[in-house]
Amino acid sequence: GISVATARKICADASVAPNSSDNKVYLLLDADAMEPTAQNALLKIIEEPPTNVYFILTAQSKTVFLPTILSRVVSIGVGECSREECITALKSKGVDSVAAELAFDTYGGNIGRCLDSIFDEKQIKTASIVCDLVDCIANRCEYDFLKICHGFENDSETCKAVLSMLCAVFRDASVMRISDANSSSIYRAGAQKLSEFLSFNRADELYTAVNSAYSDIKGNVSPKLTLCALSAKIFV
Repeated sequence: GISVATARKICADASVAPNSSDNKVYLLLDADAMEPTAQNALLKIIEEPPTNVYFILTAQSKTVFLPTILSRVVSIGVGECSREECITALKSKGVDSVAAELAFDTYGGNIGRCLDSIFDEKQIKTASIVCDLVDCIANRCEYDFLKICHGFENDSETCKAVLSMLCAVFRDASVMRISDANSSSIYRAGAQKLSEFLSFNRADELYTAVNSAYSDIKGNVSPKLTLCALSAKIFV
């Protein structure tokens, strides 16, 4: 995430005039993870930026931003690309047709996520773990679920990455119960499986449980204990 210290560095740097172009543009990616205190630190500079200084912040939802930030920016919604657009973009990056089709079928029209699934080894490994966990949940195999968790329970960063993706799967399972909207998670087929036997309320409960587990691990609670507690909630 973007810390208060980073936000303050940005504010200090923004006051320095550009020396190689007419404008300075700060692109803050994945601002979902920006701390509220960091948002407050950026508030003044976003409200009254120096001449020729621009800020672009990306996030999955504008609701992650403080109302004071939202009142000072222009919010632009960006939807996923169509199948044809996504596959064309992937091919332009050197991805063959088969891999491009598979990436779209798994991740939808999020080109960045599709590229990560093909070229980022860590992302590939994490996504594979999540798919296996979702299959365990769909098949009611608690033993296999815990066995998979045992493989990464001593790595808090992997735990957080897995739980973050798992949150997205449960979110999509909830949505699929009430609409035909496209999934935006990493395992659309798995979300569909879950939606077939989980009620909307139950899917929402599990989303909350996984999100809570993520927060616990982020707060330095033992990943092993957290994953065991999560398993008990999932397979109750």
